[in-house]
Amino acid sequence: METRSFQMRLPLLSILLIPGTVISNENDHTVSRVNTDKYSLPIEAEKQYILYDVNFGEGFNLRRDVYMRVANAVRLLRETGQRNYVLVLPPWGRLHHWQRMQVALSWRLFFDVDSLNRFVPVVEFEDFLDGELILELDFT
Repeated sequence: METRSFQMRLPLLSILLIPGTVISNENDHTVSRVNTDKYSLPIEAEKQYILYDVNFGEGFNLRRDVYMRVANAVRLLRETGQRNYVLVLPPWGRLHHWQRMQVALSWRLFFDVDSLNRFVPVVEFEDFLDGELILELDFT
């Protein structure tokens, strides 16, 4: 009797979930549809770099998910129009579940960085160190 009750509720649950996932508004701003007129900043705006990292030993999927969350946070910061934020992508390394101990792997090995750049401006960590940025430090 309990199994039958569960089977009857499952189709109703599917009906409730599916329409919510396929219906979207034209004005929704998603990774694939961003109003660049509204969110882009003047080229002259001073760049502010945001660096992040993940815990040592985290796997590929978690690292990718962290990128999505941080990239969305950068997008929200850029929407304020106050700063020209650029996300610095941390190098990959020591992916234990692949049994590889390589370090400082580029995002280009796994992803199309130009596509990532369409959502928020990104720069590889190695490019960041190689001169994407000139640091002005004030030690006073």
